[in-house]
Amino acid sequence: MSCFSIGVKLAKATMLGVFDLRRGVFPGDIKMQGRACFSKISDDAYEYREMGEYEKPEDNQKFFQNQTYVWGESMLRILRVDKSVLHEFSFGEDESYPLLLWHTHQCKNDIYKIKLNIISENEFTTEYVVLGPKKDYQVNSRFLRIGYGRENF
Repeated sequence: MSCFSIGVKLAKATMLGVFDLRRGVFPGDIKMQGRACFSKISDDAYEYREMGEYEKPEDNQKFFQNQTYVWGESMLRILRVDKSVLHEFSFGEDESYPLLLWHTHQCKNDIYKIKLNIISENEFTTEYVVLGPKKDYQVNSRFLRIGYGRENF
């Protein structure tokens, strides 16, 4: 069993359960809404699933995503479906909410800047800023807990 920092323990407690998910992409003012579910796989890992739809009914488009969140003593690693690392966050010495975590990485010619803001035991947000020769956009997501069981998903 792993020994987790207080910040990791707070983040794990926040992220377990089912959440109302609201997302906006800018520029373009694209809005999406749906549900996100974090299910415990082990003491060190959660399965993450999200699904929803774009707010313009005439588009009739849906979105979904699956990832694995792996917890370490003072870090969070988000893995793609193929188990390669997508993002890695390090926790500082914070022992209370809010917890602010940042990660930046380069993928080919593009820079991805991610901020994870764990506001309380029931709410967190993410901000993705993507910059590159042909990319310049931001994706903001808000997660608000609606329950703990999969029946809410």
